[in-house]
Amino acid sequence: MHTAGCFTMAAPFRTTSAHSPAAREPDDMRAFPLLKALLVSTLLSLLLQACFPAAERGGSPVADIVLTGGKVITVDPDDRITQAVAVRGNRIAAVGSESEITRWIGPETQVLNLAGRTVVPGFIDAHNHVEHTAYFLHLRLNIHSPPLASSSAVLEKVVRQAAKIPAGTWIVGQGTYGQPMPSREELDRAVPDHPVVLRWSMHRQVANSSALEASGIDRDTSDPPGGRIERGPDGSPTGILLEAFDVLKIPPYPYDEVREAIRRTLADIFLKQGVTSVYALPASGEAVRAFQDLWLNHELPVRVHLNFTAAPGHQPLSDVASLLKLGIHTGWGDDWLKVGAIKIFVDGDAAMSVNYGSQPEAGGDAGLPRPPEQLTREVTAAHSAGWQLWLHAIGDRAQDIALDAFEAALETHPRKDHRHRIEHMGIALSGGKALARARRLGVIPVPTIAFLWADSSVPAGETWYPLATLLRMGFQPPGNADSAGTQTFSINPMFSIERAVTRKGRTGESISPEEAISPMDVIRMHTIYAARAGFEEKTRGSLEPGKLADLVVLSGDPLTAPADEIMKIRADLTMVDGEIRYEREDSGL
Repeated sequence: MHTAGCFTMAAPFRTTSAHSPAAREPDDMRAFPLLKALLVSTLLSLLLQACFPAAERGGSPVADIVLTGGKVITVDPDDRITQAVAVRGNRIAAVGSESEITRWIGPETQVLNLAGRTVVPGFIDAHNHVEHTAYFLHLRLNIHSPPLASSSAVLEKVVRQAAKIPAGTWIVGQGTYGQPMPSREELDRAVPDHPVVLRWSMHRQVANSSALEASGIDRDTSDPPGGRIERGPDGSPTGILLEAFDVLKIPPYPYDEVREAIRRTLADIFLKQGVTSVYALPASGEAVRAFQDLWLNHELPVRVHLNFTAAPGHQPLSDVASLLKLGIHTGWGDDWLKVGAIKIFVDGDAAMSVNYGSQPEAGGDAGLPRPPEQLTREVTAAHSAGWQLWLHAIGDRAQDIALDAFEAALETHPRKDHRHRIEHMGIALSGGKALARARRLGVIPVPTIAFLWADSSVPAGETWYPLATLLRMGFQPPGNADSAGTQTFSINPMFSIERAVTRKGRTGESISPEEAISPMDVIRMHTIYAARAGFEEKTRGSLEPGKLADLVVLSGDPLTAPADEIMKIRADLTMVDGEIRYEREDSGL
């Protein structure tokens, strides 16, 4: 096998300053230009010999791995579909017909017969809470519905868990959107000696009295910025927490458990479903440390961008001012671990111009954690310091506020290729005005297709998740699952492809069917569009010579499969950095 990445930096994050002694040219080199030229020529020759053995330099190039006999969806600018791929080191060497790629096969080349399978670029999840997904899978109590069908079934599982652990130990249960949950009173009667909190999502939880008492929450406790501690007629907390998870004093998990949970989640959930890059939102210092330790020890299963949530908001790492004092900004790192964006919450679970359906509390200023003036100051400061901004703005009112902040920042510090984003921009209540404004400002809308499954209460005459409209307007929206334990099944890109094509919600109802898009459109969202949303389109997101060898072999073809059977397609093989990191046992490859 040839050494991967001959021309890549050997020590990520370690660069030589132009002002350091190592970078200064010796005096005798400046005095003898011929000697300098000879040394440069010799070094270049040695480098070429190290990277390209003589047999290759004198004849045809040889690949380390060739995949042939399949359908290769390149997602290149010409939308080429070919039959074979050659991989050399950690890069795509060639993509083409079987006859074109055959010349890359040498005596030591590993040849994989695809037997008609489909190859796509490695999928990119452009917004995911890996840490909270890891907590759900490995450290929290799974109370999802299904399989639990009622609040009593949830309560029974909590009681069984309480019997296994000492009194006073916290129980954190993770459910899913809209499922029945036991009340605070029911939890108090069933498990009085354990602090218990049950999560529908990051935005809504129910806690028992023990958890409230352990967290110092009573009738005199103030609501957190943008959140609400629901109260009864006498002012006492009911146990329902809206945008207020952080008020609970849940003890942190041990670092070693956090690290292993994150590693296993990246390997078992992302890698095995063809996701090769994740734009993650760590919620704790332990998680940031875990990502770094995994990188240092070459144990990261997939590539990761670290994006930092700023206070106030859910599980913030720091405030904007403190992040700016670090002196770093978007793009610092290498192809495996890189600094991404600063995420700022404009709303929580939708600040709307009108109330709607299943969220009667989501009108007016509900869920606004900071005044618009503060948002504009923070966005302008981060923008001018070179950061990419992600503004969480689900509701139309919040989106208008976000766009105001972006416009002010761009007027103060013009920057053409900022690629600022509005996370979950996909509820069109303003007749398309917000989208037109986002297009003018160069802001990227980031809809989460998976939410189609979660909430189908679309008011009459409105259009939700206008994916077809976004594409017609020239946007390149990145695909993402936004999993935080609530819908871990949505991490599988096939879930988003099927949802975007069928537009079917949880109970099979059709949601704004006129906004359906093609499977190829969704593949672009989860590959090249996601790469561009993270400033990575030059290195990943399509299968083109010179790009990183990140790819997925699928068991079926999402372009031709029946729309309601796309979820049956599996990742048979996942390659990252030119190495096969996962192969399904019964794939037959």
